[in-house]
Amino acid sequence: MKPLVKPLGAPEPMSRIQKELLIWYGESQRSLPWRKTSDPYRIWVSEVMLQQTQVKTVIPYYKRFLSAFPAPEMLAEADLQEVLKIWEGLGYYARARNLHRAARELMANHGGVIPERRTLLKTLPGIGDYIAAAVSSIAFGKPHAAVDGNVKRVLARFHKTELPVNDPASGKVFKVAAEAFLEKSKPGEFNQAMMELGALVCTPRNPRCHSCPLARGCRAFKEKGVSDYPRRVKKARIPEYHIAVGVVWKGPRVLITQRKPDGLLGGLWEFPGGKIKDGETPSGACTREIREEVNLVVETKERIARIRHAYTHFKIVMDVFRCTYQNGRVRLREPVDFRWVRLHEIDRFPFPGANRKFIPLIKSHEKDLSTTIQQSFLTTEIQSRLENLPAARRFIRQFCKNNIRRQLPEEEISQLELAFHEVASNIIRHSYRNQEDQRIHIEIQVLEEQVMVRLNHWGKPFTQMKSPPKPVLDGTGESGFGLYLIERCVDQVIYERTPTGKNTISLLKQLKDAVSG
Repeated sequence: MKPLVKPLGAPEPMSRIQKELLIWYGESQRSLPWRKTSDPYRIWVSEVMLQQTQVKTVIPYYKRFLSAFPAPEMLAEADLQEVLKIWEGLGYYARARNLHRAARELMANHGGVIPERRTLLKTLPGIGDYIAAAVSSIAFGKPHAAVDGNVKRVLARFHKTELPVNDPASGKVFKVAAEAFLEKSKPGEFNQAMMELGALVCTPRNPRCHSCPLARGCRAFKEKGVSDYPRRVKKARIPEYHIAVGVVWKGPRVLITQRKPDGLLGGLWEFPGGKIKDGETPSGACTREIREEVNLVVETKERIARIRHAYTHFKIVMDVFRCTYQNGRVRLREPVDFRWVRLHEIDRFPFPGANRKFIPLIKSHEKDLSTTIQQSFLTTEIQSRLENLPAARRFIRQFCKNNIRRQLPEEEISQLELAFHEVASNIIRHSYRNQEDQRIHIEIQVLEEQVMVRLNHWGKPFTQMKSPPKPVLDGTGESGFGLYLIERCVDQVIYERTPTGKNTISLLKQLKDAVSG
C-alpha cells in the first residue's frame, strides 16, 4: 500500500526568495516570440506547442502556425488537414486536433473570445490544468500556479522531497507547493520565471546551482544532494516493434492511406503496412499487410530503407519496400481514405515523422531507378537500330530503284547502301560504347521530325506513289529508319570530316539531285 502523500511546506521567508527570482528572470530570460504579446490566443498556442517539445523546436512552428491562422476564427474555419500539415513534424498530433476543435467551440459558444476563468478554459478540448493555469495567469493575471516538468524539478530540489516527479499521485502535492510559492501580484511573470529557471539553471543534469536565485533556500543544494533529486519512478523498458511498409506504385502514382481521425497519429496520411509476425520475412509481411489493409495484390521488390523511430511508449524499426501493383481494387479495412498520388504531390499531405524520414529516400530512389530504366531502354533502342540496319538497306535499295526519276547504276546503289550501313553502324556503336544514349536519342528524335518536314521538299516522287509507305517517326519501321539514315548521314557537321562521310555525302547529293531534278 502506498504511503500517505503529504503536502510540501512553503519556503521562508517568502518575499525575499520571490523577489530574487523575479529579478533574475528580468535579467536572464530568453527573448521568445510568445513573451512579446499579451494576446491570449497566441499565448494559448505557444503553451500547447511547448508541451513535451523543446523551445528551439517550437519557435519556427509557432511563427508558421500563426502566420496561417492569426486568430481563432481563421483556425476554426480551416480544414483539419491544413492544420495537420502546418503542424507536421512537431509531433503529438492530438494537440493540433484539439486546438482546431477548441477554436471551433470558441466561435460557437464564446463568440471567439478566450475565457479568462480557469474553469471555463478547462472545458475546451485539449486544455488541462497546466494550460488553463498558464493562459489565465500570463494572459489575464489570474493567480494560478502553472506546474510543468521544469517547475516540478525546481520544487523537488528546493524541498528535497522523496516524491517522484513522474508519479501521477504526486501531482497534487507539487500543485499545492507551487500555489504556496506563487507571487500572486505577478502570477504570469512568476510562473514563467519558475519555468525558465528549470530550463536554464535547474536542469536535469549539471545544474548551475551557484547561479540560482533560489540557492539560499534550496535544501538539496545546502545538503549537497542536488544530483540525487528529483526522484523518479523507474519505468518499464519501452517495447520495440518491427514494421514492414510498402510504397505501392501503379504507373506513375503511389498509394497513400489516411489514419482514423482519433488516436495515435489521427488524421495523418501514411504508406500501408504493419507489424511483422513471428517467422515472417519483412518482404512477406509487407505483401500480406497490403493485401489485408487495402485489398491489393502487389509484388514486393527491393528494400528502400530501414527507419528507426521512437514514440512516447514504444519504438519501431521500419523496413520500407518498393512494391508494384498487380491487381485488385482498394478496399479499406483500417484506414478511412486513400489516394493515388504522384511523388511531387505528396508534400501536400501531412505525414507522421517515421514516414517523413523516408519520403526523401523514395524520391531519390525513384529518380535513380528511373535513370537506370531510361538508360536501359535507350541502350535497347540503339541496339534495335543496329538490328534494323538490314531493313534500312533494303529500303534504301528499293527507294533508289523504284522512287526516283533517274535510275542510279547498280554499283552506285550498292555503294550507297554499304555506306549507309557503315556510317550508321559506326555512329550508333560509338554512341553505345561511350554511353551517350541520351544524346543520340535526342538527336534521333529531332532528325526524324525533320524528315517529315523535308519529305515534301525532296521526296516528291516518293509522296506521289499510289500507296506510299508512311514514315514511322520512332524509327522502328523500315521507311522511318531509312529516312532517318538518309537525313542523318547528310549532316555534314558530324560526318564531313571522315572519308566514309565524304563518300556518303557525295552519293547522297547525287540521290538528292536525282530526286529533285
